[in-house]
Amino acid sequence: MPLNNILYLDVQSQIGFWQIKESVEQLKQQCVIKPDLLTLLPNMVEQRQKELLAVRCLLLTMTQNPNLYIQYDDCRNPFLSDEYQTIAITHAQNRVGLFLSKQNKQALGLDLEYVSERISRLQQKFMNEQELAFVQNDLVKATLIWSAKETLYKLYGKKGLDFRNNMQIDHFVLSKKGHFMGTIKNEILHQSFKIRYLVEKERVLTYCQDALNWREEYD
Repeated sequence: MPLNNILYLDVQSQIGFWQIKESVEQLKQQCVIKPDLLTLLPNMVEQRQKELLAVRCLLLTMTQNPNLYIQYDDCRNPFLSDEYQTIAITHAQNRVGLFLSKQNKQALGLDLEYVSERISRLQQKFMNEQELAFVQNDLVKATLIWSAKETLYKLYGKKGLDFRNNMQIDHFVLSKKGHFMGTIKNEILHQSFKIRYLVEKERVLTYCQDALNWREEYD
């Protein structure tokens, strides 16, 4: 079973990872698939099929509940059929991650990224001047900032956030794990969030959870 590992954050929150080694057909046999998704799968490229199926395999493995299924809102944010649990999803190369919280009224963000030169080519588009000065061409720091902004984007749950102008990542001391603050600032919201991170060889993980009070103000 390619369940990589589970991070137990507290008694109600955990993050699980699945390394995709199976074929599409093998993944289908290990999860519960809603008929509408089964109909859509043939229209997708193979990698996308595997990602969607692996996330559902991971959900079933983590919860042992075959009656739980993933749905999507108008902004393509995932949510569960059980309204008392919330999730966030990430995928990178052949890994998928699932952030699951049993705390109701939680906003979650999760992102997994591999460190690569691609980030340095894009950094002018997603980092502001302060962030660029802080990174100083350090690929791990740059990848963490990109990942953190992806996490904030998912946590925010609405479209229209500009990565360079509407999000700010505070300076931090780089280590294998830790946290830093990230701020969302636009015409709707101005709030800072604690983003936790892990650095493991060629990849980084960022995640964040927060109460939903601020989101309800503009829903």
